[in-house]
Amino acid sequence: PDLVVLKHDRRAVETQQPYTMKYRLVGPNGESKTVQSRGRVVPGRPDQIIGVIMDVTASETAAQREADLRQMAATASDTERDRIAADLHDGPLQVLSAAWMKLGSLERSMGRLPEAEPFQEDIRSVAKLLSDANTELRDLLGRLSTLPVGASTDAFCDELGDLAERVA
Repeated sequence: PDLVVLKHDRRAVETQQPYTMKYRLVGPNGESKTVQSRGRVVPGRPDQIIGVIMDVTASETAAQREADLRQMAATASDTERDRIAADLHDGPLQVLSAAWMKLGSLERSMGRLPEAEPFQEDIRSVAKLLSDANTELRDLLGRLSTLPVGASTDAFCDELGDLAERVA
């Protein structure tokens, strides 16, 4: 660190520009502090630098903690989104698919009975609704899986709200 500081000071003298530098100091007891120095060369006095050195350990620690918390929140959000997508896939989507297949089987069976003719159109209509709902849910799951890591909760809620409006 001493060489870095000296090079930085030399550069400030050579360029006559203000400087800011952050570095870590380790005391004899092993405790480390993060400090920031800011200063400039006194005009006409290249052998003198005026400035300040501040202990920024607390703010650096707080900034790192905030970044860690943001990452943890993004990970938790992504995990929850994946869980909801899995629940939708393993629950309602499977039920819709099973109902659609059973209705198709019923339609084929009833197709052989002349008295079932009045119900055929209703059966086809319900089958179409089930097929459309199945497609909507699969599309939603696809969109959820392509949301970027750490996507806002708003984007996720918007997707679910859009589905609810289309289904209602």
